[in-house]
Parts: sequence; structure tokens; C-alpha cells
Amino acid sequence: MDFVRKRKLSGTENQLDPSSKQKIKVLFDKKFKYEKSDNWQLPSLIHKGCKQWAHPLLQRMKEKLNSVKDKLSDKEIYSWHEHTKFMNIAGNVISTVKQVIHPELCTQAWCKFYEILSVYPLINYELETLNTVHLCEAPGAFVTSLNHYLVTNEYQGTWTWLGSTLNPYYEGNPLGKMIDDDRFIKGSVDYWYFGEDNTGNLMDISNYEGLLTVASTMGNIQLVTGDGSIDCQDDPGEQEQIVSLLHYCEALAGILILSPGGNLVLKKFTMFDSETVSLMYILCCLFEEVNVFKPATSKSGNSEVYVICLNFHGLGERMNEFRQFCKPFFEDGRPDFRFPENCLPPEFMSEHIRICTQFTDLQMETIDCNLNHYPCVSEHYIQWMESVKDACADFFLNTYNLQSIPGQRKMLPYKKKKKTGKGWSQDKLFPAVVVEKYRKGTFNDRQKLVGASLQEQIKLIDPYKVEKPKAFCFQSGLEPVTEIESWTLSHGRPVMEVQSSCFCAGKLVQQINLLQRYHRSDVEIMDLVVEALSVLYSEIHVPLTLAISDTVQKHVTLQNIQDVVFVNKCISVHSLDVGHDENVCHVMGVCSPNELGSQIFLLEEVIFLLQNIKAGSSSVWIFPACLLRWTAGVVFLLSVCFQKVLLVPSPSSSLNQALVCARYKEDTSSILSHMEKVVERSKQDTLLEIVPIQILLNDEEFTYFLRNSNEYLIKCFINESLQRIQRERK
Repeated sequence: MDFVRKRKLSGTENQLDPSSKQKIKVLFDKKFKYEKSDNWQLPSLIHKGCKQWAHPLLQRMKEKLNSVKDKLSDKEIYSWHEHTKFMNIAGNVISTVKQVIHPELCTQAWCKFYEILSVYPLINYELETLNTVHLCEAPGAFVTSLNHYLVTNEYQGTWTWLGSTLNPYYEGNPLGKMIDDDRFIKGSVDYWYFGEDNTGNLMDISNYEGLLTVASTMGNIQLVTGDGSIDCQDDPGEQEQIVSLLHYCEALAGILILSPGGNLVLKKFTMFDSETVSLMYILCCLFEEVNVFKPATSKSGNSEVYVICLNFHGLGERMNEFRQFCKPFFEDGRPDFRFPENCLPPEFMSEHIRICTQFTDLQMETIDCNLNHYPCVSEHYIQWMESVKDACADFFLNTYNLQSIPGQRKMLPYKKKKKTGKGWSQDKLFPAVVVEKYRKGTFNDRQKLVGASLQEQIKLIDPYKVEKPKAFCFQSGLEPVTEIESWTLSHGRPVMEVQSSCFCAGKLVQQINLLQRYHRSDVEIMDLVVEALSVLYSEIHVPLTLAISDTVQKHVTLQNIQDVVFVNKCISVHSLDVGHDENVCHVMGVCSPNELGSQIFLLEEVIFLLQNIKAGSSSVWIFPACLLRWTAGVVFLLSVCFQKVLLVPSPSSSLNQALVCARYKEDTSSILSHMEKVVERSKQDTLLEIVPIQILLNDEEFTYFLRNSNEYLIKCFINESLQRIQRERK
């Protein structure tokens, strides 16, 4: 396979001095192997309640590393990250790989896994079928990296994969524990398993058992990867303990999924504590070969390493014992399993200490080097660093023989940006929200906020600059959907609190949760109804007859509504006494800031409307921000039923808004039937959506429409709340 590179490599490696070349060599040679002994045998796995123990050498190593990390406590985190980014010798690898071979979903994880695949014999090219399972895999870079590797190396068999991760579409998953990048997931959703409860949480017993069942249908599994982690920036000294349970769950699930002869790749951090030591011994007993590897593209100053386990022996007669051993980790969240220290052979402990020592020394050396050049870097050092980084990128491409692959061999087809309006791309009309990658301030500053009061946390929220639009508009290009009968709707654990949303920036969701706990906004509907009717009138230009639901009437004054010049009269919508009046507008809704508690009621109201509305009539719906895919689905189906829909934010900066639906289409019987079935099914099961999330997200114009209206509404609410809090303090 001979693909032409689009950029000539710089060849700077040959121009470097021997010392610089050695630095690059060391960067690519951070791999260590446990030298196993025949007397390493897996002890009994029956829980006997071993007390906590600590190996003195490992604990001294941990203390020494933490003392070096403590030197970073007074460094402003953003500037420190920028500095370490510059100081990273492999810092140009990702950008060079993107420029030269244009891989799919090229991230740091993509490059790390490509290194692992290139260094260790994880793939048997003689197999006619290759089955792989990828745990904690979002956003999917290990999968796209493996695909690129298989194509480049001309694997001729059939590859099938399964991914598992925290579900980016489950609104109850907190952002701090989840990667909500779904660029790859939404195009490959059939290959992902999000568990029995749809959360994707591997550490739940039902999800773990469901994963084993699904994986067993694939046939023999030759490779399992686990790339899970938890954000530990607020307590970096205890990173190992914080992620211990997750890493145990990944390892144990991986062992039960793997077929004999298979391979396992697991992310780990430091390995000082007795729980991790015990896990590593389990792996050494169950695999022919266990390696610890730090890819060159993994930042040298962090503790990240990958454990590469080759040639699984299988569990044989100990399968049931191992399954019983695993249950407490998933059932009770047991994070503290350890073997008695005297069960671990001295040779194993020596090997483990040797490996920990080498990785710890390399990490401390990098941190000290970064500190020595902070905050000012000499011009001479900058020039030297840039040449070394270029050489390192070239070395990466050449060493691992990276090549482009044809577009048709990539996993998802290339998708051009849609054009809307006067030649503007959607990225310009609806700019993507940039999520803040790094926290602000020093570690010491952030520690002061641990346990801080709500008032102190709110003080850190800055107001937003917003420009008020008349309304947000969306016009569906769809006729009433014909494939609705084949929709498969997700069900699972009820969402108790919205902690994330694919229809709003995560930062905004976190801020409104904080503000709502401190001060809930009043339900102010009157001005919103008038504003919405004004928008509707500007669309149809004829006087309206209003049919107002009982729910909305509790919050409005009918006389004030009738004083609006374009309204003929107001009646109760449930009396349906509209006679032969034309241009009827049904004003309905939930009139509550609680989106979670009004899902079925909202759907039943929509069903009532569709059962009674006449062609050409319009409607106005009052409800809160559409953060749930359930509510988004309601808006989507209404957009199909009407010629045009517009979202009007509340003039009072509350979290309520109005959906203006102009001119009802004639035949929406399939949508009505679908909604009725959803209501009936919801009595038996917890549905999380009424339209499959893939349909919503694949309609980019609808997604941008809803996202922009939500974010404007929430920003106004945040600004008003901050002003109100400030007034109350005075």
C-alpha cells in the first residue's frame, strides 16, 4: 500500500546533536516488562478481608513524587498547561500526523494507541475474524486508530468491534466524569453499548452483566482495551485511589470478555498502593506476558502508563470463582481489594518496584525540567526545542510507518459542511461552543473552594454578553415521517437532575443548576404569551382567535390578551368551542421551570392538540429550556407538523420560552399514533426519548436551532439571577 504523503518530512533528526537524539530515543523507549517466574500463581480469590498494607519503598516513592507535584501548587493552571505543552518534546506529533496523513478522529489517544499497536503484537493477521471490545472508549479514537492500523497493514479478515462508555446523550451523566464529544459516536451508534440503564456506567452490576452478554454474542474476543479515567486535577496526589475502582472494573470485565490467547490494554497511573499491586499480580498470573508502556505521545510529566497484557491463559475451572470475585466491585463499589502481602512472591514485588521506580524517576525528571524553565524560556532554548519537536514528529511518522488510507476505508464517510442562507456555513451561523479545557487559578486557589458555600461559588460566575433576537426560527424540510414505525426508543434509568445536554454547553448547565439551588426564578408567563403572539402575527398577518388551555390561563389575564389588536377573542382550549373561526391559535404548555417533572403532561397536551386542531391553525407552547432529548423530540415532531416553528425567549429572563408553531399541516396521523404509543409504553417502562437521538442530531439545522435558543435563554437567566443576587446583598 503506497500512499503519497502531502508534506515532505523535515529531516531535522539527522541535524540534531547526539544528546538531543538520545532524548528522543528515551522518549520512545519507555517500555518495561515483568520478568515472570514459574512460581507466580493466582491465590484464592475468595474474599477473606485483608487489612490495608503499604510497601515502604512504594510509599516513599509516592511521597517523593507528591512532594515534587506540590511544587506546582502555586502555579496558575492555564499558564502552566501552556508551558508544559511547549515543553513537550512530542508536542508536534499530533498536528504533523493530521497534516500528513489526515486520520479519522486524530487525537492524542489516537496517536497513543497507534504507538501501542506498532510496538506490541496485539493483532493476529492470520485470523479470518477479529473481534475487539473497547471500554471507556469515548470519543472513539482507539477504534479509529485501530481501523487505520488494520488498513495500513492490509488485514484481510473481518473486523467487528463493540464500544462501551458513559453515554453522552444521558442527561444525568455529570460532565466531570464523561467525555461528551460524540462526533464519532453519533455516526456509529449501533456499535456502542450503553448498558441496561442507558447511562453507560460500567461500574453498575446490571450494565456489567449486560456487557458480558452482548460481548458473548460476538464470538471469540481477541482484544479488549480500557482507556478510562476520572478528572483528578483537584486532588492529583490521590489520583491512584480516585480511579482505583474504575480500573479494577475495566480489568475484571476485560478478563471475563477475553477469549484464551487474547490481549488486554489498560490505562493506569501510579501503582504504589496495595490495591493496584494486587491487580497487577492478577494480570501477571493470567497472561503470558505483562508490559508497562508509556507512549511518546503521552505527556512525560503525568503519571499515565498503559499495561499491555499478551496471550491470556483463560480462567478454565476458576471461571465461577472469578465471577464471584468480580461481583462486589460492581455490586457494592468495593474499591479496596488486596491480597495479603505474604501472598505476593518477592520476585514479583522486586519487578513491580523496579518498574515503578523507573517511571517515577522519569516523571519527576520531566517536572523538574519544566520547573527549571518556568516561567521564562530563553530564546536559544526555544529554538532548540522547536527543532527537537520537529525531529520527534518525523521520527514518529517514520518509526511507525504512518500512511494515509483511502477515504472509503475510513469508518465514517466524509461529510461536507452544510450551507445555509447567503452562502454561510453552519459553523459561522451557529459557532460551536468551546468547552473550557482547563480550570483557572492555582491548585491552592481551587483547594480553597472545596466545600465552599453556594454564595462563594456563585461569585465566580461571570455575566454573559448577549444580544436579544426577535426569535429563533426553524423550518423543517420533512414531510410527515414515514419510517416512524421502525423507530427504536432508548429506555433506562430516570434522569433525576439534568447535568449535561447535547443541546446546550455543559458549563451553562452547571451554572443554572447552581443558581436554581440558590434562587429559583418566578414563573412569569403573561409577557411571554404576548411576545409569542406578536411573533406569530408577524408570520401570518391576520387576527387570531385564541384557544387557551386551563394551565396557561392560571398565569395570564385574558382581558390583557384581548387588548392586543390582532386578537379577536379568547376561549378555553378544552371546550373546543371554536366554531368555524379561522386562524385559531391554541395556547398551551406546562408553565413550569421543571422540565423533568412535566414530560408526560407535555406529551399528552400535544396529543390533545393534534387530535383536535384544524389545518391552517397555529399553536403557542410555553415550556422551559429544552435540555432533555425528550423535550427536544416534542419540538422536533411539532416542527414536522407545522409549516414553521420559532422559539421565543421569555422577556423576563426566566427559564420559560414559547414555541410558536405556524400553520398546521393536514396529515400528521402517523405522528399522533406514535405519540399515543409512547404514552402507553411510558406507563410500563422509563423511556428517555420520543424521537431517537440520532435522528435529532443528524438534523444539524434543528440541533443548532435548539442549542442556540437554549443557550441564549440560559445566559439571560444567569445574568438576571446574578443581578438579583447582587441587589439582595445590598
